[in-house]
Formats: sequence, C-alpha cells, structure tokens
Amino acid sequence: MCYIMSNNTQTTISKSIFQEPWWMDITARGKWAELSTETKFGYVKFVYAIRNRYRILKEIYLPPLTPYTGIYFDFDKVVNAKTKYKILSDAVPQLVQQLPKYARLKTNMLPDFDWWSPFYWEGFHQHTRYTSLLTQIKDHDAIWSGFSNNVKRNIRKAQKTISVTSGFDCDTLYDLFSKTMHDQGKRPGYSRAILASLCIEIEERRTGMVLIARDQNGTPHAGVLLVWDSHTAYYLIGGTDPALRSSGAMPLAMWTAIQSASEFVDKYDFEGSMQKGIDRFVRSFGAIPVPYSSISDGLFANKIVRQKVKKAV
Repeated sequence: MCYIMSNNTQTTISKSIFQEPWWMDITARGKWAELSTETKFGYVKFVYAIRNRYRILKEIYLPPLTPYTGIYFDFDKVVNAKTKYKILSDAVPQLVQQLPKYARLKTNMLPDFDWWSPFYWEGFHQHTRYTSLLTQIKDHDAIWSGFSNNVKRNIRKAQKTISVTSGFDCDTLYDLFSKTMHDQGKRPGYSRAILASLCIEIEERRTGMVLIARDQNGTPHAGVLLVWDSHTAYYLIGGTDPALRSSGAMPLAMWTAIQSASEFVDKYDFEGSMQKGIDRFVRSFGAIPVPYSSISDGLFANKIVRQKVKKAV
C-alpha cells in the first residue's frame, strides 16, 4: 500500500478488488495482463483486459462488473505528493511502452489517481467521470443524518414490512437486476454465469455479500451486491422489482449494505453513474461526487458521444 502525504493528510493509490487476478480471471475470462515498472519505493503496476473486436481488432477495455482497472502503487514506504507525481511522470511512459498493439483502449483509473498529465504527454485522451463516496461510515448516526428526508421516510416505511437478509443468493439478485434493466429497455451487460462465478469467489474469500429485501410472504423486492477490499466497500449491483418499487425496499437494502460495510472498512463507493437518475438516487444518501479519469486511445478516443437520456419516472 502506498501512502501519499499532502497537506498533512494521507491518501492511497492502493490495489482495488477489481485489479485482483481472481477478479480479472472471471470478468475478463482470463484475457488480461498486469504490467509493472520498478522504482526505489516498489512497483507501479497497470492492470488491463484485452479482447478481439470484429475478429481482427484488439481492444483494451473494461470488463463487466469492473468499474476500475488501470494503475496502482505496490509500495512499502511512505512517499510525499511531490514524489508521487515524479514517480508517475517516469512510470507512465514505461508502462505505455509495454502495452500490446491495440486498435482501441479505454480504462478507468481509481479515484485516487488524480493526475493524468503523463498520459496526455503520451498522446492519450481523458474524460472526467464521477463516482459518489461516503466516508466515515462507521459513524452510523452521522451517515443517517446525511440522508434526504425522502430516503429516511422510505426506510422507515420499509422496516414495517420488509426484512433484509445477507448471503449469496446471486440468482435472485440477477433476476431483480434483469427486471430493472428490462424496465429501462435494456439488457444485462453480463451473463448469469459470470455473476454466479464471481459470487462463489467472493463468498470463499469473504470479500462481499448479497443482500435481498423480501416482504412477509418471501417475495423479493430489491437486492444489492456489496464487495470490499482493504480500504473501500463498493455497491456493485442493485436491482428492484419495478412493480414493487414503492415498498421502499431498495433504500432499506442500501442502508443495510452501508451498515454491513462499516464492519470492514470506513469508505463506501456507490460506483457512481453519469446517468442523472442514478446520480440523484445515490446523492440522496449524502454521497459526495468524486472525479476519476477515464483514459482512452485509438478509435473514437477523442469523441464524446451524446445520447438522449430518458428522465427518471
């Protein structure tokens, strides 16, 4: 773990759960690599997945269920901010030279990667995106006070008829997620089998849980997949039965997930979205928008595709 000293505070560019070999083996189906370059403090590493597109084009991409790949520091010593930026300016060109030939590249850096200039100097493009974070989640009273009145009201309403259980009922979670996608006119971006394989590993390694909110008849209303590493918990998947959305089960499941995560870490990443409706939902829990860099190169790298976004109902 690398600690960066700046303004008398410590931040990290630590390896995330999404950069672990077992995670990439499942989500990228084994087609991934980790590059590294050595410094006197340790190694700077770059994790990426690669696939064939249109049979002949090589693409470095973000696998499903993997919000971040990119660079992390594998250091044993504390370095200050000045040293951090010097290391990045030296390491990024060396890592870029090791990349295989590709037609297109896209990777999302961790939020703690806060300086992309070395990639710019190498000819890459960048788009700023946002996730949403809660910190100091062990202080449940403070977190609760940050919820909007509507979230609090829905949670209190759900507590009267809904119970949330933890485990690894990934099949039910996938059903709920599929219903949510269908309600939006979309399809899940990954198969039931990939989620099932991931759940098996998460359960074995004790790095997450599935939370399902059910009514008194046992009918599932909402579900959440929560995962964590040594420093952060991530709300990775959520799904709700559209016909039962008014029960307040999803806010209750989310509140339960935050409380559960606080047993292991003190930071909660909503793995935020640029979609307006989702952004509004996660910020109603008091989460703060935090920028991260999406780095791209090759085909369409410098284009921002404008899409019409349907307003949330």
